[in-house]
Amino acid sequence: MNTRAKGNRLECLVARKLEAEGYTFMLSRRSRGLYDVAVWDEDELRLIQVSSNQLPPLAERQAMSENPVPEGTKKECWVRKQGKWVVYPIQDKTIVMRRNKLCATPVSLRYR
Repeated sequence: MNTRAKGNRLECLVARKLEAEGYTFMLSRRSRGLYDVAVWDEDELRLIQVSSNQLPPLAERQAMSENPVPEGTKKECWVRKQGKWVVYPIQDKTIVMRRNKLCATPVSLRYR
C-alpha cells in the first residue's frame, strides 16, 4: 500500500469514527493542506490532521497553531500508533520534538 492510499484509509477511519459519535464530516482527499478532516456538530468544529506512527513535521504543526480559525474551533493531530488513536490538540503553543521523543503536557495528551 502506498503512502497516499494509507493516508486516505486513515482519514476515512477518523471520519467514520467521529460520524459514529454524531459529527458531520468533510474529507479533504489527498490534499496537501493543513487539515485532512473537518468534523462538526451543533456545538463545535474540529479540524484534524491525520498521520500514522508520528506527528507531522514541526513546521507543519507550527503553521496549524498559527492558522487563524473561528473562535471555539479545535485543531488536532490524530496519530495511529499500534492500532490505537492518539489525539494531540494543537494550541497556541505547538507540540515539539526533543531528542526524538514527544513532549507534551499530560493534559494535552488523550488516548482514544
